[in-house]
Amino acid sequence: MAATKTETKIITVSAKEAPKGLLVCERETGVGFWDNDITAGVRTCNQRWIKRLEQLGAVPYRVVKYERGDGELREYTVPRRWIKLPYGPGTIGTAHYHNAAEWERRGVRIQRTSGDLPRSDRETAFNFNAAEQLAEVNTCRPEWHRRLEQCGAVPESIQVYEVGDGEFRWYLVPKSWIKLPANIQGRGNSANLTHTRGSRATKYSPETAEVA
Repeated sequence: MAATKTETKIITVSAKEAPKGLLVCERETGVGFWDNDITAGVRTCNQRWIKRLEQLGAVPYRVVKYERGDGELREYTVPRRWIKLPYGPGTIGTAHYHNAAEWERRGVRIQRTSGDLPRSDRETAFNFNAAEQLAEVNTCRPEWHRRLEQCGAVPESIQVYEVGDGEFRWYLVPKSWIKLPANIQGRGNSANLTHTRGSRATKYSPETAEVA
């Protein structure tokens, strides 16, 4: 069966609606996915993200243009494997992952919730703004908890459930920890991304794929 072609909806915001175009403080990037999904949603005004996603073959399903200025918003649905774990360069191993009880002893706010957290409700999402230096990360994935805390991140809060192992942690981290998407072939830290644009193949190293 042939793949369904993505149709892009173009929306233009008039100068009357946005006299100054898309302001820097409004230029956000947001990414989210659920544990039981194989795709992720990406909403971005960041030109590096737009360029990378479309080099990988992503087609936006919605583009918002502005009559004034150079701001633009594009929205995509992409394979979840393109979304990379955050990390702070050179910092892994200098800090440690802790369970919720230990973080509570260290002063982190713990919210206790009755019931459990089904896999279908376990979400990972992050967002950052062009005008700010921090990114917000909200995740239920243990490997994300470990990576962020090994890099020195401290949860702002943790939501735990009476039943099961579901847990939701919220962090504020340097925006540079958020990595550009990559379609990594193979396994291991030495894997490089290869994509073909026209007849020319280009390689990217995910170790240097940073937002800023």
